[in-house]
Amino acid sequence: MIPTNKGMNMQIYANVATLPEKKNVRGTGRIYFEFRAAESSKGSDPSPTWFTVRAFDEAPEVAKGDFLKITGKLKQDVFTG
Repeated sequence: MIPTNKGMNMQIYANVATLPEKKNVRGTGRIYFEFRAAESSKGSDPSPTWFTVRAFDEAPEVAKGDFLKITGKLKQDVFTG
C-alpha cells in the first residue's frame, strides 16, 4: 500500500502575492476565489515556495503583502521552466 496525502490537511504561513479573483467550478458553477501566496523563510528569500490558494463560498478579505496562516488540502502541480 502506497501512502498518499489525499484528504490530509496541511498548514502554511505565507504572504499574499495577488488579489483574490472570483471564479466558477466548471460543470457545477460553484463560486470560489483564487489567489497566490509565497511561503518563505525569515527575511529575504530568493526562491520562495509558491501556492495557489482557493477559498470556496466566501470572498477572503486579504490584501497583497498580508501574512496569513493557511490551512487546507494540498494538490501538487509541478512546473518546470
